[in-house]
Amino acid sequence: AESKVFKGPHEDLESYLEAIAQLSSGKLFVILAATRALRVVMESLTMLIACLLKHSLSWKMSLNNC
Repeated sequence: AESKVFKGPHEDLESYLEAIAQLSSGKLFVILAATRALRVVMESLTMLIACLLKHSLSWKMSLNNC
């Protein structure tokens, strides 16, 4: 597809437009996959922060009871 785009539309307009459509759909897929991956990372970080806060609070309570 990339070679058809580099040749330009003046040789074969239909192939050129098909190549652009293929490349665009591929880029959209990559963007969607990256968005999903980022969402998973953010959820994991949120859970990690919650665990750290809970651990910190329990540690402080343990120290106060000594």
